[in-house]
Amino acid sequence: MAPDPEDFAGAAAAAGFTELAVQVPAKADAAFARLIGALEQRGVELRLLDGDPSMATPDGLKRAVARISHLRSWKVRHGAPQGLMLELDIEPYGLSGFAADPERGWRGWAVAVQALAAAWGGPVAVDVPWWMQKSPAGAAAVRAASSAIREFVVMAYRTDPHLILDAAEPWFGHGKAVQVAVETGSVAPEVTQTYRRASRGTLRLNDSSVALFPAAQDVEPGEAVYALQAQTITDPARVSFHGVEDRAAEVERQLSPILRGWSNFRGFRLHGWQLKVSG
Repeated sequence: MAPDPEDFAGAAAAAGFTELAVQVPAKADAAFARLIGALEQRGVELRLLDGDPSMATPDGLKRAVARISHLRSWKVRHGAPQGLMLELDIEPYGLSGFAADPERGWRGWAVAVQALAAAWGGPVAVDVPWWMQKSPAGAAAVRAASSAIREFVVMAYRTDPHLILDAAEPWFGHGKAVQVAVETGSVAPEVTQTYRRASRGTLRLNDSSVALFPAAQDVEPGEAVYALQAQTITDPARVSFHGVEDRAAEVERQLSPILRGWSNFRGFRLHGWQLKVSG
């Protein structure tokens, strides 16, 4: 059973939250309006969160534009706060064909951010992986969508303070507001595999697809084959503060004075936090 809006807002305020990102409902209703009002009464700012990799595709974007346009009209009719922000968490790298054509995925991301900002009626916040600017296509997408972006929420999913700084600081140079997000939910180990082009290998690429095989394959005309060179597995404790949430607060206190040196720093975000609501 979903928590009562007033109970949820009370629990959020008691936990010390000053802002919450709430998933956009399939259809805004009276309970959603009550939640907005209850959070506002307790001094907890609200932003609306929406996102799906399919938004970076024409069909998915069409559905999302319709949903956000409807939400904008509902917001106006129900007198929601004028400054209510829309935050987009699109993650095109979740699409099945992204690895074969990342440029296309990131172009779709930029188109989606621009279209959804227009549907919302103004610039939006965007969740971005810390490594996005290391990809030429990702960096180009950021530039292409810049006019539609009000704020970056950098997913700096690391627990080492130095790595969090390294992940976040490149984003301040755009002049947009920046929030630094760390993970507190349960995550699986990260596996990084390094491949090198070879005459035989388990990874095969061509103009339209990518395939991974259990055993090495020979290269064929018009294709490229890559052999696995190295594999590293990242301990989840290096990625998430799951089970040690107090440590996340400690790291925030440690890094905030440094990050405040950037005038566009807007604080930390905790992703994956489980808010306990009584009743």
